[in-house]
Amino acid sequence: MLCTTCGEHRIKDGDRFCGNCGERVMLPDVEKMEVAIHSQEVMEISNRKPKSKRSIFKNVVTVIAVIAVGFIFERHILPSAKYLQARSFMQDNENTRAIEIFVDLKGYRDSEIHLANLSYEEGLRQYGAGDLNKAKEFFTLSGMHMDAQMYVQAIKELEGMQGTWAVNSMKALFKQIVISGNQSISVFAPYTDTPIASNSTLSIVRGKIQDEEGRHYYLREPYLYINNGKDDIIYEKVSDSTEVPEGEEEEEDCHC
Repeated sequence: MLCTTCGEHRIKDGDRFCGNCGERVMLPDVEKMEVAIHSQEVMEISNRKPKSKRSIFKNVVTVIAVIAVGFIFERHILPSAKYLQARSFMQDNENTRAIEIFVDLKGYRDSEIHLANLSYEEGLRQYGAGDLNKAKEFFTLSGMHMDAQMYVQAIKELEGMQGTWAVNSMKALFKQIVISGNQSISVFAPYTDTPIASNSTLSIVRGKIQDEEGRHYYLREPYLYINNGKDDIIYEKVSDSTEVPEGEEEEEDCHC
């Protein structure tokens, strides 16, 4: 058999390559098989039908529909469900849980109004409990409320008053004031068996800090001024401690 490529070299039995051109020897049956396989592949490719415009349009519509449903759920259905849940918490007086949801709603419907009112109420509650930090956080959150900033500024001033104060002319021998949270505690120190003279809750009225006797407190660092309606009593800070000192009996001289 001659080489099917060059047609000049005679191929012997067992030869795998042509000794003249170097091409691989193709047996007749193998060659026919490869030609048949190639022809089958060509036919399959030619028989494939391109996707119709209707099929492409259907896929596009499906994608748009999925996006639209997701948009409606995120912008309308989910916020509406959260809003109703927050209103339910309001009715159950669970203000802090309602506030968390109204914050997350970011202005949905009238959530900003509810947020301002609830935060203001919670700020008052926290202040009454003596927690100045939480009270300030809630008053800051209720920025839309007309009195919120007034409370924030007053609490900042009250935070600067925290500690132990004494009348500056008789610092070590006479009455001291300990301000802890929203409490003003009058203390006689040292050498007394009755350390606490009075305990008064400090309120914020029209942006001013006052005790139960109507005396106004205001800070002009480094001094604390307490006005009794006529005169200012000036206190100087002894320490940052808000602990009430224990009373001590004055030691008697021993005459032995």
